[in-house]
Formats: sequence, structure tokens, C-alpha cells
Amino acid sequence: MLGLRPTPDLAPSAFPGGPMPVSVEVIDASGEPVGELLVWVDAGHLSALEFAWWTDQPPGRLPHPSQLKVSQK
Repeated sequence: MLGLRPTPDLAPSAFPGGPMPVSVEVIDASGEPVGELLVWVDAGHLSALEFAWWTDQPPGRLPHPSQLKVSQK
């Protein structure tokens, strides 16, 4: 989990809080899903990025953007 802290001068989004209603799958080199990213919002501001993996071995870094498959829930 990566905690985020926005600068106070940014206007909040219309989304009030909780996990964003999107699906962000993490895909490996063979195209298989190996995890997901959860984007958290608090009071209309990004607050955290959570990387949940579905494999036995935890990742050593966040995925490259080319490894992400984003869709709306």
C-alpha cells in the first residue's frame, strides 16, 4: 500500500471516498492476470494505491503502466 497526500490547494473530485469504481488488473508478460491495483479516495482526493497480487511470490515493485488493464466496474 502506498499512501498519498495531495497538496491542499487541489479541488476535490466528485467521488467522495472509498475504492474507485474501476478494475485495474496487472498482467504478466504472457498476458495472464497476476494481481490488481486498488485506487483509494478520501474526501475527494487520492489517498492510497494498493497492489494486491494473486501469485505466491509478492512483487518487488509496482507494475509498469503497460502491464495494466483498466476497465470500469
